[in-house]
Amino acid sequence: MKHFFVLLVVLSCFALAGLAHAGGQIKIGFSEDIPISYLDGDGVGQGLSIDILRAIAQKNNWQMAFIHGSRLECLDWLRNGKVDILAALPFNYGLTDEFVFSGNSIIADWGAVYVTDAEVEDVQDLGGRRVGIVRGDHHAEAFKSLAGSLGIGLTLLEFETYGDVLKAVGDGSVDAGIANRLFGLRHLEGLGIETTPILFNPVSIRFAASKLADSNFLSLLDKQFGELKADGKSAYYISLKKWLTPVLRMSSLLRSSYFWGGMGLLAVLVAVTIWLGRKLFATSSEVSRQGKALREEKRVRKRAQVALWESVERHRAMFTDNQLPQFLIKSNTLEIVEVNPAAEMYYGYLAGDLLGMAVYDISAEPLTKANAIFIEIEQGRSQVVTCHRLASGLVRDVELFISALYIQDKRHDLITVVDITERKQGEDRLARINECVLNFGVDADSNISDLTELVGDILGGCASFYYLSGPSKFGKSGDRSIAGKSDADCITKGQISHDIIGRKGSGLHVVENLPQTSFFETDPNVRLLGAKTYVGQIVRMERKPVGVLCVLFCSAFAPTESDEKLFGIISSAIRVEEERKLVEQQLVSAKVAAESSSRSKSEFLANMSHEIRTPLNGMFGMLQLVGGTELDEEQHEYVKTALTSGRSLLRVINDVLDFSKMEAGMLLLESEPFDFRQVVQDVLDNFTVQAAEKGLSMVVKTDDTLPPVLMGDEARVRQILFNLVGNAVKFTPSGEVTVESWVVLSKESGHETRLFIMVTDTGIGIPDDMVQSVFNAFSQADGSYTRQYGGTGLGLGIVKRLVDLMNGEIFLESTEFGTSIHLFVNMDVGLAIPSGRAEQIVPSVRIDPLSILLAEDERVNRLSVLRHLEKLGHTVTTASDGKEAIGLLRWNHFDVILMDIQMPGMDGISATRTIRSDKTLGDKSFIPIVALTAHAMKGDREKFLTAGMNDYVAKPVEFADLISVLSRLSLLHR
Repeated sequence: MKHFFVLLVVLSCFALAGLAHAGGQIKIGFSEDIPISYLDGDGVGQGLSIDILRAIAQKNNWQMAFIHGSRLECLDWLRNGKVDILAALPFNYGLTDEFVFSGNSIIADWGAVYVTDAEVEDVQDLGGRRVGIVRGDHHAEAFKSLAGSLGIGLTLLEFETYGDVLKAVGDGSVDAGIANRLFGLRHLEGLGIETTPILFNPVSIRFAASKLADSNFLSLLDKQFGELKADGKSAYYISLKKWLTPVLRMSSLLRSSYFWGGMGLLAVLVAVTIWLGRKLFATSSEVSRQGKALREEKRVRKRAQVALWESVERHRAMFTDNQLPQFLIKSNTLEIVEVNPAAEMYYGYLAGDLLGMAVYDISAEPLTKANAIFIEIEQGRSQVVTCHRLASGLVRDVELFISALYIQDKRHDLITVVDITERKQGEDRLARINECVLNFGVDADSNISDLTELVGDILGGCASFYYLSGPSKFGKSGDRSIAGKSDADCITKGQISHDIIGRKGSGLHVVENLPQTSFFETDPNVRLLGAKTYVGQIVRMERKPVGVLCVLFCSAFAPTESDEKLFGIISSAIRVEEERKLVEQQLVSAKVAAESSSRSKSEFLANMSHEIRTPLNGMFGMLQLVGGTELDEEQHEYVKTALTSGRSLLRVINDVLDFSKMEAGMLLLESEPFDFRQVVQDVLDNFTVQAAEKGLSMVVKTDDTLPPVLMGDEARVRQILFNLVGNAVKFTPSGEVTVESWVVLSKESGHETRLFIMVTDTGIGIPDDMVQSVFNAFSQADGSYTRQYGGTGLGLGIVKRLVDLMNGEIFLESTEFGTSIHLFVNMDVGLAIPSGRAEQIVPSVRIDPLSILLAEDERVNRLSVLRHLEKLGHTVTTASDGKEAIGLLRWNHFDVILMDIQMPGMDGISATRTIRSDKTLGDKSFIPIVALTAHAMKGDREKFLTAGMNDYVAKPVEFADLISVLSRLSLLHR
């Protein structure tokens, strides 16, 4: 057997030699990892692993070619066969599927932290500091993961090499640097930096070959490397001393040729001196050397004892005395090899029972999930959440924190256990509460029922209730319970909740041993359910109890701190729903009150309009009748003045009513096609006489871009112009009044446009201190008893509100030489000629005599209309109400009916509907009916036309308007 083994080794060597000869060279890949491997300034590979490979190659007469590249390049080269082995690669279980590692480790390495003068004892001390790392370095990636898991905030600066990092530490560019421990041991003294106790990311540096390569070569290489490690005087230990000996600050001087020349000469002199001295003092030198060796050995032993003591103390503080459960496992077998007392206490095992068990033995997860977790740990995951089973069988949720370390080149995992059962339970409860709240509907009572059911379900009670304290401003009494459980009535004397709600203080109220208390007889739910424990909490609003949330348990129950928090959250949610119910009730009440107030105001305005216009109609009618009689010039002037004054009064009344409607939010805008140019002309025509008396020039400037038809509320645009032009004429004693207009089309739509209007006068102007207030209601520039100009001060206030309703803006400029008012309103461009324009043209007043039925209850109004129509040659029959008018229509022939709206008995609308629906009237049911009424509010015209009337004339009646309507109806009748 021995001869066979020798033969096998010889054949392997020949095969390897043949491989080297066939390929010409053994290709070795290496990366920049000082002092393990690196490329020096002459382009030659250097380092600990390079020296070891060269020593083995020299011993076996192998030809080796070293190829330098980055770590990733070297891995790719090994995969695709460009190199045969890698000179050094950190061992990683994740790479064992692709590569074969040598059994012998070149050296164990760690990540380390280096500083100059900063006091850094652990990773937490690096918070807020600048830390230098090497770009792409595996120690740097491990440090990022470590700092991130601990939640430490710091600034990372990247460098190309470890040397650059440590130089930056030395010159203060960074506060600390991350480098491997081997590089630090060699260079920290030369760079004037210090090491810290922080070590992390332990790795075993080994040779690596592709799984596709010849395994005999790596085996022979590993065998001979093991022989080097076994020989304390081999090239391996010489290389260790060479590459791990600290480089002193004088290293640059030592590399100088002048220095070495001088040192050589000095060495010759010293050698001669020593040779002579040795002859003379051989005996004493030997004694001195032995004494020095003994002192050095003593110093080394003392340092070793201190290091051992420090290691033991560190192990005691970090492991044995740690209050968190910890255990150490073998990574390959998952066997527990060491535990601390806290772990034995937590899991409930006797001392030593956990040793030798596998992690599977304490895992409560299904086997497939447990396997997945252990695979994640093996791949480097440092934090997992799982379930463990205690010795008692109880299952707890735990979070594991894993740190990898190597003991005798074997990977182990140190696992720290944190019990998160309470935290996870709280998270699950919050998730259920959030889900319940997200599913809330509009019904607050239903939401409260869901919350009540939820608290009982989470706590495992046999029933849960929510009682209201009783009839109050917060609402009616009631209860909610878990589906299928008993329902309760309002809180009554004898119930536990009745006793609880009278108590002071907050928090939970717990009543235990219910069968032994009087509540077993007085509280029907306790007796019915056989409850043993009651837990309740008072829900308060405005510091007053509004109800009680309670849960009954059929067994003993002691609420935990988490249970108290749960009750608090559910009670708060119920209070919010109760407050929402109260707000909804208040909103409903406020809405009812607002609607009632709006109806009252609307009715008041309608009544005011009717009651004011009715007597004005009589005055206007009589004055117009008088004006039609034979009067001298002076009398005509009197009548004309009276009519003008009446119309001024009507304008004031209209302004007051419009302002009241705006204040009530009842003013609505129409959107109808109209000709703005015609509106401007109509408004200016109203002031022709007044302007002529003052000698004013009325100027109109209309831009060509103004469309022929605009869509909007013509009446309100006319009202804006009427007020602005009226003010301009009133306050301008001489000069001119100018009305300019133009449009700007919207970029987004070709139909939307802004209508700009500017009214300018050369009048008296407005004082600076009044400019900001002229658009306020009831505001006047001159409010003294001696004021020269009259008015209510509503005109510009109404204009401002109308402009706002049309989504526009208005402002003015005023000097002692005049005033300019600028405004714009939003309009649409009309697509057709305004309808009804032809109908608005007043036809000839010469119309054939008509037979007219006049339904009017007010005597003066009836008389004025009667006399005016009779003067025009018409035959008029009068009725005092709608019922009388229908009777006259049934037995007489009429051409048209002038129908008042508000009349005693039967009003005009009812009478019109009766006429239109009465089939016994035959063709008379289609007779033209004209509303002749003082109801002139917005929407009245449309309401009357909808009721079946053909036209509408508002009081006070301008007889020119009435004649126009009769003429139009006469033409249609023909």
